[in-house]
Amino acid sequence: MSSSIAIVGGTILAFVSAGFVLSAVWKRNDLADVLWGPGICLASVTALLASGHSLSSAPLVFLICGLTAIWAARIAWHIGRRFLANPEEDHRYAGWRTSWRFFYVRSYLQVFLLQGLLMILVAASAIAATFYDDGRQYQTVVVVIGGGVFWFGLVFEAVADMQLTEFVRATRGRSQILTTGLWRYSRHPNYFGEVTAWWGLWIIAVAPAIAYPTINTVSIALLAMISPITITILIAKVSGIPLLEAKYAGNKTFQAYKQRTSAFFPWFPGSAVRPGVDPAHADPQAEPPPQHSK
Repeated sequence: MSSSIAIVGGTILAFVSAGFVLSAVWKRNDLADVLWGPGICLASVTALLASGHSLSSAPLVFLICGLTAIWAARIAWHIGRRFLANPEEDHRYAGWRTSWRFFYVRSYLQVFLLQGLLMILVAASAIAATFYDDGRQYQTVVVVIGGGVFWFGLVFEAVADMQLTEFVRATRGRSQILTTGLWRYSRHPNYFGEVTAWWGLWIIAVAPAIAYPTINTVSIALLAMISPITITILIAKVSGIPLLEAKYAGNKTFQAYKQRTSAFFPWFPGSAVRPGVDPAHADPQAEPPPQHSK
């Protein structure tokens, strides 16, 4: 177990260090966002390879790694397109570039190394699943449920991102807030989908523990829970919703939208907005809606 974790740690250290070197050459620290998905996939696959398991001895780990690869490919494509289309560094990183002392040292530690640690934590479902003594015994119904939750979350996230991308393209240069489609029911439907997908992978990872609950298998299931808990906290409390919505603290249009729309869990919109006022047109100075940062 310890040697496997050490191999994963060393691999991710090399990965984010290479990313840091490239970002320094290109002067684009937002490259870290592009590396997020592939890094989590790399940590998962590395743990599988280091464990020595085969498809027959640990089928669920192969399944989790495969689903993680699909998630990583989609999000890398989504963020990568934005990275390549914009020749300028994302405003968050550009602001740090001008305000941080010892920028490159702090950038390596606080952006790339920290993100590497988070990659490993988010990959915990796959990593922990390699620790089962017998990965061939599991509750099939649980796997089916977990797979369903994952695909629901992934499709929900993809549709929300597609709606936002099309909206931004159609309204470029105009001041509007997206309040239709999935964005009518949640201010961050893409984040909701992402968190849901990771809870789905965790459900798959605990299937052996549910089939044969022992101190060892339950401990592994709890270890795997680090994955969805980490991504949930990041999105709900750290770099997701709070950071994005802070940009709109003084935006009357967004505040009206905020009053009537659930922040995370999709729900029917409320009626806090003044009758007759469409949040999409209430403020001529409104900015485009928050972007999906990861």
